[in-house]
Amino acid sequence: MKNISKFTLGTVQLGMEYGVANVTGKPTTEKSHEIIKTALELGVTSLDTAAAYGSSEAIIGSFIEKHGDIPFITSKFRLKGEDIRCELKESLENTLLNLRRDHIDVYMFHAVGDMLAYSDGLQETFAKESRIRAPGASIYNRSEAEAVLAKPYLRAIQLPAGVLDTRLITSGIISDLAKSGVMVFVRSVFLQGLVCMETLPEEFSLLKGSIDELKEVARAEDMTMPQLAVSYMRDVEGVTSLALGCETVEQVRENARLIACPPLSEAARDCVTEISKRVPIEKTMKIITSRK
Repeated sequence: MKNISKFTLGTVQLGMEYGVANVTGKPTTEKSHEIIKTALELGVTSLDTAAAYGSSEAIIGSFIEKHGDIPFITSKFRLKGEDIRCELKESLENTLLNLRRDHIDVYMFHAVGDMLAYSDGLQETFAKESRIRAPGASIYNRSEAEAVLAKPYLRAIQLPAGVLDTRLITSGIISDLAKSGVMVFVRSVFLQGLVCMETLPEEFSLLKGSIDELKEVARAEDMTMPQLAVSYMRDVEGVTSLALGCETVEQVRENARLIACPPLSEAARDCVTEISKRVPIEKTMKIITSRK
């Protein structure tokens, strides 16, 4: 894991319009290259993408073709379930062709249902496929994380967590994964930008009380809300890297600054954890899902 920076550049926004708070839309190829270049210059060594992220893989590949390789890339694949071994190999070939690379550092099941249904049947394929350095899975909840933990050949996981959603933190599963040598990538740190909004969209007004409480903690720590969100998640035991999406160069620079922000006091961490227990996160996730 020596090549993995604490800030992983999330690139879904480079391939498609994505996120509740995205007001700039999908950047041009030129702007996307500038975003990647800026991230690398600021010490980012890890990128996250997926075949399902529109043109994201191809954008990264065109950057690599022009500027050289990137130290660490995670991508994700989906399966139809008809001939899973052939489907995996075909997906891998397409990903490597898009990325202009001869290997992928982490290759994850994008759909958790695929992981639960097909991972055992693909264990031997993963073992023989030298172009996949580490297989993994993108998951949502504790039982799915425990399923990854029960499959020792899955060496990486991506999961959602943040100051508004500490369920996987307080359960202890992140620490258990890390102790087993699993790389833990955390997404949704800002909950699609909701944590950072001055005014919430009306349908997310159910979060206002919790966010107001978190703002009080941030003020007591002399931090902004984005600083609070990143500092809290960055320092969770077992977290390898935070996947932070960016659609502008300015956001890359800001996220790099956030990754370097000071730690929270223990009292503040405890406050965040307590506040998060009262967040109506399941209702919030249903609203987010309904907007897609």
